[in-house]
Amino acid sequence: MNLWWRNQKNRWSLFLHTKTLLSLLGFLSVSFLLQAKDTTPALAIANLTDPAKLATLKGERAANPRLQKCVYWLAYAEEQGSKPEAVLDEAAKLNKTEGTPYAGFVRWGLLNNLKTAKELGLLTPEGMAEMRRGKSATITKGRMRDRKPRPTTPSQGRFAQNCKTK
Repeated sequence: MNLWWRNQKNRWSLFLHTKTLLSLLGFLSVSFLLQAKDTTPALAIANLTDPAKLATLKGERAANPRLQKCVYWLAYAEEQGSKPEAVLDEAAKLNKTEGTPYAGFVRWGLLNNLKTAKELGLLTPEGMAEMRRGKSATITKGRMRDRKPRPTTPSQGRFAQNCKTK
């Protein structure tokens, strides 16, 4: 009888420990998800602007979808109350390019593209959905409204050059 009682006690103890561990695991996963939600734009931009990944791209405009996604994430972060500059600084820290000329160029280029996207009215819900998938959003402001931004010549690969109205 004494052996039976010890087995029951051990089972109960194991049950309590398992329940505690599952509760702790659930709490940690929820807190991690909440933390990850706050850093999603910075993490996404860090991955999209990683020099090692960009070096592997092939083709004349292979980086264009990445640029569209970066503009989406900057606009999303701004919509959520974050400053785009702070998001880009965090992204540079995450992909270890902070303080380099590369990080300065990426920062300048993406902020310029975000400004252009605002001027052309690309940040509508439909435009944001397209840019999140790496597609070109439809222009809703200016004389070129209802058009997709696209280069007129092969040498015009930059988003800002393709979209600006004169």
